[in-house]
Amino acid sequence: MNLDSYIGYSQNYYLYKDGNGRFNTIPWDFNMSFGSFRNTDGISLNLTIDKMGKLDPLEHLLYNSYTPRPLMKKLFVVPQYRKMYLAHLRTIVKENFENNEYFNMASEYQSLIDTLVLNDTNKFYSYTDFTDNLTIDAGPTSAKIPGLKSLVDARILYLSTYTGFSGYPIISNVNHSPEIVQQNTPVWITAKVSGSSSVQLNYRCSHEAIFSAVDMFDDGNHNDGAAGDSVYGAQVLAEGKVFQYYIWAENDSTGSFSPERAQYEFHSFQPQVNQEDVVINEVHINNSAPYTTFKDGSWVELFNNTQENIILQSAYLSNDSSNFMQWQLPDTIIPSKSYLMIGLNNSFASNNINTCFSIPNENGFLYFTYETGKPIDALSYNQLPTNLSIGRYPNGKGLFSTMLPTFAGYNSIPSSERVSFSVFPNPTQGKLYFELSDLRADLSIEIYNAISQKIYSQQYFIDQADALFCNSIDLEYLSAGVYYLKATWENQNTIIKIIKQ
Repeated sequence: MNLDSYIGYSQNYYLYKDGNGRFNTIPWDFNMSFGSFRNTDGISLNLTIDKMGKLDPLEHLLYNSYTPRPLMKKLFVVPQYRKMYLAHLRTIVKENFENNEYFNMASEYQSLIDTLVLNDTNKFYSYTDFTDNLTIDAGPTSAKIPGLKSLVDARILYLSTYTGFSGYPIISNVNHSPEIVQQNTPVWITAKVSGSSSVQLNYRCSHEAIFSAVDMFDDGNHNDGAAGDSVYGAQVLAEGKVFQYYIWAENDSTGSFSPERAQYEFHSFQPQVNQEDVVINEVHINNSAPYTTFKDGSWVELFNNTQENIILQSAYLSNDSSNFMQWQLPDTIIPSKSYLMIGLNNSFASNNINTCFSIPNENGFLYFTYETGKPIDALSYNQLPTNLSIGRYPNGKGLFSTMLPTFAGYNSIPSSERVSFSVFPNPTQGKLYFELSDLRADLSIEIYNAISQKIYSQQYFIDQADALFCNSIDLEYLSAGVYYLKATWENQNTIIKIIKQ
């Protein structure tokens, strides 16, 4: 009912292309919504208020009454897209109009500005028109503004019998199995669907990815129970750090989503993280309570290395190798490239996350595991420094080093304590990280085997001076043994023995 837009006047919208090459719309300027704008194409249709209540949602496809609107018509000619469009319209009506939400909101706004409108000497309508128009048509006879409630009531009544709004499939009991999912393993998705001729699972393993679609079956061969029992199933691979999905079901005339707001909302589950996805990033101990700030207390810092928001479910911290389930983390989200701070032995205020245990200053352990015992990360140490912390350097990936505490911040070591070129971890089972500080020139990396044969060479072109450059080499393909890495930069070079386990 907003003709001051692409569906009517073909204005008041932007298009932008996202990172996946898809065009999206950004609508704006909704001040002429709810049938209050009937110019241009509305005039050619002689679009009265009564006709506005009965405006066909597929007008552009069925009647060509408007100026051509290819961005809509080319989608509407595809039966599935047409049904999806109507399914979303049905959700809008259900969530905003049938429940009277729109009227309650409008009443609040009217009450909020009532006195200001009454005292406004420059308004284009009478105060009576202002109060009446919430429910009935108002204004001069030649240019009536539709009453909000009377128009919406007419619209609800018209759409209730519109083909595609009723008789839609009912989707329920959406589940996945197994309950605990490992990354890069198969998972079954099932749902009970009635009134459908076809069911489709749409899923993605990254929050930025396009949803992929596979058919779901009720044949007794897809973890769906007995054939013909209205339970549909499909198996897909949980390839990423997250898994988001929705169900689409349709019949000859209509369709429905689960959840109804797909693709803006979706079902999801969190595959268990792999080692290095979320790590123990820094530990600080202070035995001289009370503390002035959280930073002064004893704490553990977890860091999410991934590009996804990670939900930690059924995860534990412990200082006891005989009881990995010593303290359970609450189900919590660590945003991408962000930190989760946990107070040790109730160091933080009570409304924050605190463990029930502390860790000793000497010869201690800290385990980060799942309930199943699957390790996520671990730390062992001989001595925790006084007034300092131990943290991974580089942040989130490197070995533990002594440093000034960086509470919920990027771990760093003063440049005076860094060597110009270093590699870690060494020995390594796969990736070998390297860094060069005080960089002023390009860097060359070469790797030789034990009989001096060059097996790897790479040139790195750097355009920033006085910066710390960090990168990695995947050595997983190498056989276990001793190798030599030669790094050359700014007329300097160093050779480091590396061990591949």
